[in-house]
Amino acid sequence: MHGLVAVSAALAALGTLALASASAQEPALVPTSPVVANACRDVAARVAEQGRTFIVYCPPLVPKAPGLRLEWAGSIGGSKELAGGYAISFASRVVGGANGWGGHWTLDVGQPALLRRLRRPFPQAPEERIRVQNREVGVYRIPADIRSFYAGHVVYAWQESGRRFHLTVHGYHWEARLRRMAAALMTAIDRCTARPTLPLCAKVMIGGRR
Repeated sequence: MHGLVAVSAALAALGTLALASASAQEPALVPTSPVVANACRDVAARVAEQGRTFIVYCPPLVPKAPGLRLEWAGSIGGSKELAGGYAISFASRVVGGANGWGGHWTLDVGQPALLRRLRRPFPQAPEERIRVQNREVGVYRIPADIRSFYAGHVVYAWQESGRRFHLTVHGYHWEARLRRMAAALMTAIDRCTARPTLPLCAKVMIGGRR
């Protein structure tokens, strides 16, 4: 029970930090929902079944959305093999709902070359580079009129422990929310790398070798 309270307190603290600069019109970020948490645990279980040793990272803060549903949780390329990494993708039933949000966000984590190959077309260079939680992040705004998994998304890409992260949200105008999502995930990773026994870590960094 104490662990659950500690996890809730940690997520609430991250939520407070992430929402501090949010505008009144921007959909809120909330602690990871059961839909997201279950998808991350399912991927981690399959990673372990395949004898892989990498960590499955799960965002501690996600967009608040009505009717959130899982679109995909598994390999980046759609196969059963998870050696190269994993992808999770979520959408709201109310596509194009409040404030014009498309309701779609994703996280890919895997081998850098694999992400670039399987998520084509993908720009060779980011539109800009920013710093988030002491990391260099490439910002990509993918055109909405191309045939791409990321079409219409803002992509934040960075390297972490030998893996490439692509955290995305549909709609260029929601980039501020994406930045807070990325910052919350990075902050949690830093805290759990320093203190892996924190209750929060069992939800943010699942399985793998530390």
